[in-house]
Amino acid sequence: MKKLYLSTLMLFLITIIAFFSFLFLMSQNNQNQPANISKNPSNNKNINANINTEKKIDNGLPLKIYHVNGKIIKITKDAIFVEAIILEGKKLEFNKERKTEIIEIEIKPNTKINKLTFIPKSDGKSYSSIIQKIQFSDLKINDRIEATAGSDIKGAKKFIANSIKVMPRSIQ
Repeated sequence: MKKLYLSTLMLFLITIIAFFSFLFLMSQNNQNQPANISKNPSNNKNINANINTEKKIDNGLPLKIYHVNGKIIKITKDAIFVEAIILEGKKLEFNKERKTEIIEIEIKPNTKINKLTFIPKSDGKSYSSIIQKIQFSDLKINDRIEATAGSDIKGAKKFIANSIKVMPRSIQ
């Protein structure tokens, strides 16, 4: 009886260890990797692609939006105003005039502000990305940014930013 109990307990423990090992390995495979940027723009199509598991509506756009991209047109003491690119239509076309709207983005003390920079690699064909922390005072008119919110901002004209990322001028 003890042998049956011990072998059942051992089998249960092995199953639990295998399950958690599987979960650990899956989480390791989903870690973000630094972007490698090619000098050839056609190779960079998916640089800013967002992984979004939201269900899509008929036009291919997500049901919820958590960030905006655009150009800073005004800066106040606790907000920036961005001429944001608005995604709409049946499909995304890269060489088409895009609709824009002015969005007010509030900056709070806990808003993370970073600047993305690309450094050429020694092969001369690709780049490594570097993200450096900057201050609100470092933001300038005409900077291209990506602002991320903590909740759905689809259709919003104003929101509080969780983070702001200034994009490098070379890919603006």
